[in-house]
Amino acid sequence: MVSVIIPVHNDEALLVEVINNLLSTAHTNKFQIVVVNDGSVNNVGRFVPFNLDIPFCHIKTVDIPRQKGVGYAFDRGVEAADGDIIVLMGADVFTDDNWLNNVIDAVATFPNDIGCSACVGLSPEIRDMKRPERRVRYGAD
Repeated sequence: MVSVIIPVHNDEALLVEVINNLLSTAHTNKFQIVVVNDGSVNNVGRFVPFNLDIPFCHIKTVDIPRQKGVGYAFDRGVEAADGDIIVLMGADVFTDDNWLNNVIDAVATFPNDIGCSACVGLSPEIRDMKRPERRVRYGAD
C-alpha cells in the first residue's frame, strides 16, 4: 500500500482541496493519507486539531500541539503510516491524473534506486505538468 504523508500548518481549506484532488486523480481508494497537523492555531493562538470532514476511510491524522517544522512532521507521519511505499507531499500539491499508478510503477521499475521521493507544490492555476519550464526529479539518496 502507498501512504501519502502531508504536513500542514493553518491551512485546512487548501488541505481539503488537495485531498479531494488526490482522491479524484488516483482512480482507486487503495492508498492511505496521513495528515500531520503541525501545531495549527486559531486566531488567538490556541492549538486546533483538524477535523477533516472528507468521506474517505483511509485518512489518519496526527496532531502535534506545537509547531515543530516540516521535517519533524514528516517523521511523525512516516511513523503513523501503514504503507510500504511512502510519498512525502507538501500541503499545496495538486497531483496529475493517475499519480498513484505512476508512483507504484516507478518503485517497481527502480526498486533499488528510489530511496526517497517528495512532491513539491503546483498551484491549482498552473497544474500543467507537461509545460517545458517545469522541473521533475525522481528519487534521492
